[in-house]
Amino acid sequence: MSTPIPEQFVAAQKAGVESFFGLANKAFGSIEQVTELNFKVAKSTLSENRQLVASPRSPKNPQEWIALPAGLAPPTLEKATSYGRQVGEIASNAYCECCAAVTAQLQQYQHAAQAWMENFSKQMPTTAKPFVNAWKSILPGSAAQEFVKKTKQFPETATAIATSAAGE
Repeated sequence: MSTPIPEQFVAAQKAGVESFFGLANKAFGSIEQVTELNFKVAKSTLSENRQLVASPRSPKNPQEWIALPAGLAPPTLEKATSYGRQVGEIASNAYCECCAAVTAQLQQYQHAAQAWMENFSKQMPTTAKPFVNAWKSILPGSAAQEFVKKTKQFPETATAIATSAAGE
């Protein structure tokens, strides 16, 4: 049986570090977008409040002060809705980017696992072939989700093959 060589460990470690920093950069990019949005909202709110207080149509009597919030509610609600929508879009984009990166990484791991299993199966004695075939039979899918689902089935499949092989 072959043992992994140091170059393989270095390559795997390098790929893991690159994947981590890629996801970290995407996360910080999204945080930067939300922070920029927050600054824009704060700046526009301050500007609007200054204009409201300084405007010549500022409330002069108590009845006008009481009616003022009712007139400001619809634009404020519209702005809050817009802000929520923009934050949702940023979060959704970040989620999609992270899911795509994780799916790509899982597919790479699946491909590496299949290649390792092929190499491993070539070096196995003939008595272990049923176990190798059981493992290979659960890895035909190309999607990472299929890989995870099938990996959970491996112990049951291996036990069934071992039981049938022992009974023969």
